[in-house]
Amino acid sequence: MPRHHVTANRRFVESRVRVRYKDTDQMGIAHHSNYVVWFEIGRTDLCREAGLDYGRSRSSAGCWSFQRSAVATRARIDTMTRF
Repeated sequence: MPRHHVTANRRFVESRVRVRYKDTDQMGIAHHSNYVVWFEIGRTDLCREAGLDYGRSRSSAGCWSFQRSAVATRARIDTMTRF
């Protein structure tokens, strides 16, 4: 369940996903390709929290898109990851 945070001029959503075995390499660390999928979960949660109909706004560019991403974490197997 996403947690929603609203401050004076900033809104963000904290989404959580459990890192599954299939998402990891042999050392138990999530493969970098999974982060973009998890970011999309967060973006969808943010659109929902902002009251946007994701299915409708998607076609009219009403929901935000990623311009760039940077990750400074190592998600490990069977841990809850916040983003």
